[in-house]
Amino acid sequence: MTVIIHTSDTHLGYHQYHLSQRAVDFRLAFKQIVDAAIERDVDAVVHAGDFFHDSNPAVNPILDGIAQLRRLKQADIPFLTVVGNHDTTRGKQWVNFFEAVADGTHLGHKPVCFNDVAIYGLDYVPPSKRDQLEYDFDPHDCTHAVLVAHGLFKPLTAHGDWSLPDILSSSTVSFDAALLGDDHAPKHDDIGGTFATYPGSTERTAADQRGDRRFTILRFGNDAGSGETEDCPPGISHEEVPLDVRKHEYIDIEADEDMDVVATVRDELRDRDVQDAVAVITISGEGDPVTVAPLEEFGDEQGALVTRVSDRRRRGVGRVAVDVSFADPDEAVERRLRTLGLSSVVADLEQQARGDDPKTSNLTDVIEETINDCIEEDAADFEPTEPELTLEELRAQADDGEGMTLDTTSTSQTPSMSDGTASVEESNNDEEVEIRTDEGSANEEVTLPGGNGQNQSAEIDEQSSRSTTTDEATESSNERQTKSEESNDEDESETAETTSQVDFNDF
Repeated sequence: MTVIIHTSDTHLGYHQYHLSQRAVDFRLAFKQIVDAAIERDVDAVVHAGDFFHDSNPAVNPILDGIAQLRRLKQADIPFLTVVGNHDTTRGKQWVNFFEAVADGTHLGHKPVCFNDVAIYGLDYVPPSKRDQLEYDFDPHDCTHAVLVAHGLFKPLTAHGDWSLPDILSSSTVSFDAALLGDDHAPKHDDIGGTFATYPGSTERTAADQRGDRRFTILRFGNDAGSGETEDCPPGISHEEVPLDVRKHEYIDIEADEDMDVVATVRDELRDRDVQDAVAVITISGEGDPVTVAPLEEFGDEQGALVTRVSDRRRRGVGRVAVDVSFADPDEAVERRLRTLGLSSVVADLEQQARGDDPKTSNLTDVIEETINDCIEEDAADFEPTEPELTLEELRAQADDGEGMTLDTTSTSQTPSMSDGTASVEESNNDEEVEIRTDEGSANEEVTLPGGNGQNQSAEIDEQSSRSTTTDEATESSNERQTKSEESNDEDESETAETTSQVDFNDF
């Protein structure tokens, strides 16, 4: 019997809410998977992409990742992976680096075989280049064949942009299972006789990801058993293993005109166990939105690691087409970027500008150097790509409640920053889209004019304190920033403990 752990979307290095403690949480989640692999003595660990959160990660997440991969190497457990959209670079991929320093394996069209299982890989490919793909995989003589791939594959993902049935029907190899990454929600299904599964992200990358975090174990062979999933074909079993991750306490308030919403939220925060948790409060219903900063401060005072309040009620008429909770502005930006069709060069520059630790002092030099290198290497990198989502599909995601609320009553939309929402501002001719978010103590503004061949740029303007309509809200923001800095200081020793396992001389 062959036993494989399947995981994806570990997003190492993600300082969610601008807290280094959240980066530690992402690291510890991946460590749990490595611990499980060693304890269970599995045959391989398969990672379906988005190992890092940023294609240009800082040093610490690189060292953290190498430390864990070397633990697998010492236990003689192979690490197999594909490139995700967050991992993509124009030159060598990070998996090539892992091959050099930790015996990682970049899966592709040639099979990597373990006992009776042949494993293939399909890296993330932008939509504009998928028509050029030929799913011509080398033959194998194993009993089972597995495809590892990264992308939003339909029909598993409601708003997928890549057809898994088309891939399977066009492939020269018949696959028993497709181990997927990119969708952060766990799911599985039988696709024409192929068991297809997403394990979901190992930590919550957005506030709307309420389901448990997990990884999966697949067993192949006559003695594999039936497992937990009826969708598995004969000889394959599937087991979902929960991860012990940071608690998220969700509080949903359905308000009416007579409700004292502020008092209700405060009572809920007192009654709930929010100690060291991410407290996520969502307010809907009737009445005018409240100022969220004092409520977030109150939640922090109750012991929460961070508190995020999203008041989705509308003030007035004809405001805001797409509202996004402050709890997940990065996710909102990522979703909007999928509609712009940015060239690979601009996409890379946008990630550098929006990174967790942007080198703003020399960003101009970095941009100039990157553009000059691309001109010399391949001018085709400046060609715009096909958008992964249309605006209509993005709005449909909002209608489905995927982290956003939607109101399309106005063709000209203006952002509201004082009522606890972030908004997408969009001109009538769709030539410029502006996403404004306010997370923690920093306001971020990302302006991406054009798309589909028009001029494209990315810009960040970080301010020193939260922009609100009251002095009380400003004071709340400053105190929350102080708490964040204290948390960062406390986390440094824990991060150092892991990274010290890696010696640069070994490279």
